Amino acid sequence: HNRTVIPGTGIEYIGSSRQHNFGEDEEKGYTVLYTDGTHEFVKNRVNMRYRVMDVPAERAGLHLMDELREMEADGRYKVKVRIHAPAAAMKSVDKAVLLEAGAAKVELVADDEQPPEAVSSSLFEKFDSRRIRETYEDFCREKQIEDVSMGLEYLSRIENRSCGN
Repeated sequence: HNRTVIPGTGIEYIGSSRQHNFGEDEEKGYTVLYTDGTHEFVKNRVNMRYRVMDVPAERAGLHLMDELREMEADGRYKVKVRIHAPAAAMKSVDKAVLLEAGAAKVELVADDEQPPEAVSSSLFEKFDSRRIRETYEDFCREKQIEDVSMGLEYLSRIENRSCGN
């Protein structure tokens, strides 16, 4: 969904005109093509914007809350705040206060956290439809994806076939 120019070519993907989630950039809009072959990007300034703010725990105070209130008053922003701190300092972060100030979502990210280990499934492990759904649900829990229904709907089309050897 993000606008992209392929280097070394005259190819440009115009992307979507609106943001749909926190994973997309804010450069959304419309590409106007003129009869002489030129084009111009016009930024969409009307629709809902999704912004992710990465903030150290020391900065998660009044200034941040004021910033969140301003964006909420603007009415065009859904803001996800990711607070970065050592695991021991996580208890001091009051997520409720940030949500009240206008954050749509608050995540706590431990700076001293090790990346999760790869799932220890063998290359030779067979997956039937039940096992695939379980693995998908585990993935969604791990990534904090709340709405798993669409993925499960697609996976339900896999009948009792097994994948793998």
